[in-house]
Amino acid sequence: MNDAEQIQNLTSYITSCRQQNISDDNTRQALLGNGWSEAMINRAFSTLDDNGTSSAALAKQFGPKYSAGAALRDAFNAIAKSPVAFIVAVVLYIGGIALIAALLAAVFQNLTSLLSSSALPFAGFILLPLAGSAPAVGMYIMNSLLATALSYIGVSYKNQVTADIKTMLGLTIRRLGRVILANIMVAIAVAGPIVLLFTLVAVMAFTSIIDLNSAAIIVSIVGFASIIWMVVAFFRYALVTYIAINEPNLPVIKTLGRSHRLLSSGGYSKILGLIIYAVGISLMITLLTAVIQSELVASIALGFFTAVYAVATTMIYLWRVEIKD
Repeated sequence: MNDAEQIQNLTSYITSCRQQNISDDNTRQALLGNGWSEAMINRAFSTLDDNGTSSAALAKQFGPKYSAGAALRDAFNAIAKSPVAFIVAVVLYIGGIALIAALLAAVFQNLTSLLSSSALPFAGFILLPLAGSAPAVGMYIMNSLLATALSYIGVSYKNQVTADIKTMLGLTIRRLGRVILANIMVAIAVAGPIVLLFTLVAVMAFTSIIDLNSAAIIVSIVGFASIIWMVVAFFRYALVTYIAINEPNLPVIKTLGRSHRLLSSGGYSKILGLIIYAVGISLMITLLTAVIQSELVASIALGFFTAVYAVATTMIYLWRVEIKD
């Protein structure tokens, strides 16, 4: 095999690794471990760089002044670079939500009929709350799937390659468990202190350590503090999902602390910018629904702009990794 053929094989392999979100450093180490010379590996990377496919191509645009607007711009560029993968992700998301809604409607109908004729009238106190929570659980899973798929599209754009649909779907399935577990930890971190404080106040009031008037005042203070803490936690853990997706070797329990470290010193304002975008889009979709009275159009618009938000957040994550690591 001559040099040209070797370079071609290496560039194909490197491109394939980038499509799978494998870092260039890991790819280099794998090639060196398989006996390729460092000179040949450098030539292959240089060939890709010269053709505009370097993973550093987009990174050169990142810097201290990278803004939420720039992240949204890059999100639209990422979608334009991989439109088929984006459409597949959004269609599966909207279709999944529609399927969940249809299944839940059938379940509620059958459950209501069952309970009305059941010999266990108190079963409804258990089954109905479980069924009632199912829509939220279904939406959460679908949002996690969408975020995982679209994060891959964002990383592919950074690596200057077109997102591969098969790789995207495989990655989405493999990383879903990590994403769900990471967000469960976020929920515990956010709700844990709140539940603990309210429980402590209830125990103190029940045991007459404090009177009811004092308990009411403390509950009001704790309630106000809880709202502040939830807002702080939302920002603090904004990147947990994207860290869980893109850093598979990092223990899930460490994703919370890493999110805070990545966003400290300049990252929180960019998340705020994306939230302002999300609120504005939500208001526009609400107005659109009221004007055209079409839930289908509203669902499509919501799916599209939710997807844009996920890709834009991925770009913020990639920017913070570059300047903080």
